[in-house]
Amino acid sequence: MLTCLTGPNYGLKGIFTKTDLVEAYARSNADKKRVKEYMTKDVVTSSPNELLYVILLLMNSKGISRIVVTLNEEPIGIITTQDMLPVNLLFGPKASTNLQASDKARSVHDRKRTIFPSGIRRLLIARDVMKYDPITVIPDSYLSKVAQIMTKNMVSGIPVVNTTRRS
Repeated sequence: MLTCLTGPNYGLKGIFTKTDLVEAYARSNADKKRVKEYMTKDVVTSSPNELLYVILLLMNSKGISRIVVTLNEEPIGIITTQDMLPVNLLFGPKASTNLQASDKARSVHDRKRTIFPSGIRRLLIARDVMKYDPITVIPDSYLSKVAQIMTKNMVSGIPVVNTTRRS
């Protein structure tokens, strides 16, 4: 049962999210700081033909929630943990453990729970789930402008490139 806990009689008054923070920043800090001062420079990338189970292992091992898909060093897509949710059924709840173990080494319970043939996991590749043509920005972009772009497009990460295709 879902309950709405707002109003004067409850201690809960609201929730503050990353989106709220980004929107507040975009409104209050017009053109003060640039992306290049804060961006992550060690970007994890993948080819569009990389196996999804390898990407999932990489995301788990690096503790990251997105991978930029590149072709000839140009971003052509992005994969987030949210994009992986539909295929997560193939890998099970302990994805990193299940993927590293052979099907024989996995528990009988895990093998019975798998609806799909085990070999299909090795057929899914990055291009099957990635979002194509990601929004990009340049290093000299102002943080306030990028915050507005992120909020408007409901994204939580944008590849930074030398020249941008759209913003």
